[in-house]
Amino acid sequence: MLHLQYSDCRSRSLTDHLLSSVPSPVEDKRLAIEMTALRQALWIDDTPTSEAFTPFGDILRWIPTHLQLADCLTKSRKPKLLNDALECNEAVVKEAPAE
Repeated sequence: MLHLQYSDCRSRSLTDHLLSSVPSPVEDKRLAIEMTALRQALWIDDTPTSEAFTPFGDILRWIPTHLQLADCLTKSRKPKLLNDALECNEAVVKEAPAE
């Protein structure tokens, strides 16, 4: 099954790191362990899982914060986007333009 994962991490640093074929070093040890675990879900050797298991695998994309459905679960925000998606059983996601 294809997994679409979205991050609204400021300045796209998380998505850039995880999608890079050669990631930059991470100074914090605990963060480095977490990032390695996330990369293992997205890569098999030097191939993204989305390419290795087409049309399956995992795809990570950056999304603007105001479109992030799950923000209300970790921040003090109104759950309107999440409620709307759950009520109609769908969410429309627009790709952010590349910078």
